[in-house]
Amino acid sequence: MKAILREKCGDKIRYASEAAAEAARHAMKKDLRKSGGGKALRKLNTYSCDECGQWHIGHSSRKGVKLWKLETPKVPTTGQLLRRLRKIEERMDKNQRHRAHVLGQLIQRQAEEEAARDRKQLQETLSYIYAPLRPEDV
Repeated sequence: MKAILREKCGDKIRYASEAAAEAARHAMKKDLRKSGGGKALRKLNTYSCDECGQWHIGHSSRKGVKLWKLETPKVPTTGQLLRRLRKIEERMDKNQRHRAHVLGQLIQRQAEEEAARDRKQLQETLSYIYAPLRPEDV
């Protein structure tokens, strides 16, 4: 088992905790700055090893990607939030206009039905009033 771990982890230094690995990484960065480490500093990260369960220090496998950026969610800017809010308001306005249009059609339809009922009732009343008198009715 130890031989397999050595093959996987190689000569990497193992740290028991993330805090210990971070402290060692900061010390390495300090030394690299003094010696002009340059780009190597940006990509230096700590990571938990799946093989041995301990912590190592190394460079990111993805170019230019910082691991700490992957962990934190991106917070939208004020401008992005204002644009999102404006779009929501526009959609709400569109929905409200549509609702008002449909309500207007409903009111118009109800008014037409009521007018038709009133016309029918008026016709029945007028036909009753102006109906010729039959001899039986007198």
